[in-house]
Amino acid sequence: MPDSSPAKDAPDNPASNSATNPAANPAANTTVNLDEARLQIGDSVQIQPLGEPNGARHYVRLIGFAKNGSVLLSTPKVDGSYIFVRDGQNYVVRAFSGKNAYAFSTTVIRSVAVPYPYLHLSYPKDVRALVVRRGARAKVNLIASSRRLDAQGQEVAEAVAASIRNVSISGALIVSPHPLGLQGETLRLSFKLSLNDMVTLVTLDGVIRAVNPGGEEIGPGMIAYGLEFVGGNPQDRITLTAFVYQKLLEQEAA
Repeated sequence: MPDSSPAKDAPDNPASNSATNPAANPAANTTVNLDEARLQIGDSVQIQPLGEPNGARHYVRLIGFAKNGSVLLSTPKVDGSYIFVRDGQNYVVRAFSGKNAYAFSTTVIRSVAVPYPYLHLSYPKDVRALVVRRGARAKVNLIASSRRLDAQGQEVAEAVAASIRNVSISGALIVSPHPLGLQGETLRLSFKLSLNDMVTLVTLDGVIRAVNPGGEEIGPGMIAYGLEFVGGNPQDRITLTAFVYQKLLEQEAA
């Protein structure tokens, strides 16, 4: 512990137990206890005001929790300064562990300033677990640059602008008004990801598995390419995985 067959984005009530159809949704939902999530002290978690889909999301650290007692998180900061959090405020907390993403609703029991700022949150009765399958795709709209590679992995074409419409940990759907390559060829894709309030430039190679001319969903004059990621820097793959899990969980909440 992180915007196509689109995955749905955790309802504002993250612990809701609505049924899902695994065949229709690449990410399956279950309900667990907080201790089953196996979150670790120091993990980065995201908090957002409950019931505010466009509310500010802040990344904080898990300090610890006492079962059936409370959850302790660091107080969020903006531009290096702690923000005011009132007692009684309701939040959605989102976290990532292993191949799963988790969300639960909670209430601020006490916002503490001494000896250092931190939050006491109510212990959740249920935690929504999003079990992310390998092919689960998050809807995004990311600007990217694409370069075609030869059989030796060397760049043989100038960078061409493209847009990423959805992404998974194993591939992406990209569109461009320019020809990028043929089925079976490899592209080097570079794009920026925003995760934990930090922007990271990621570069991954992907084999073109499908090429489709533009339609209503893609846009006139656009060409769609289905990519399967291959190789790549391990750190970039980790960053991508965290980003996809974050987006899937956020989209479940929309």
